[in-house]
Amino acid sequence: MTNDTSSTLATAMQRLHQSLDTLDKAVEQKLAHGAAQPATADADALVEEATRDYAERVSILEAECDNFTQENEALREENIRLSNQLQQLQDEHIQLKQVTDKATEKLDSTIKQLDLIAEG
Repeated sequence: MTNDTSSTLATAMQRLHQSLDTLDKAVEQKLAHGAAQPATADADALVEEATRDYAERVSILEAECDNFTQENEALREENIRLSNQLQQLQDEHIQLKQVTDKATEKLDSTIKQLDLIAEG
């Protein structure tokens, strides 16, 4: 997760908490006034505004969550691809090592035979 997406998520969560606080205040105000007197238009408007704000922020968080899910899936696929590529390179390295070991043995054997011929 990048700093930019972390910052955006933190900001969205902060806004969500603010919306919840506003909604809580509106509910408290409505309950306080509702028990003593009929609900006022201000309290209703405050509840409606808080509800809209909450819904908007939830929508933003859901969109960000979807983006993070897509980014996570892309990173998983890249990880699998790189893991497979690494395994292939390791297998090739082992094969090359075996070939060079055999070539070294063959060269050593040939050099010994040439030394024997030169001495003999």
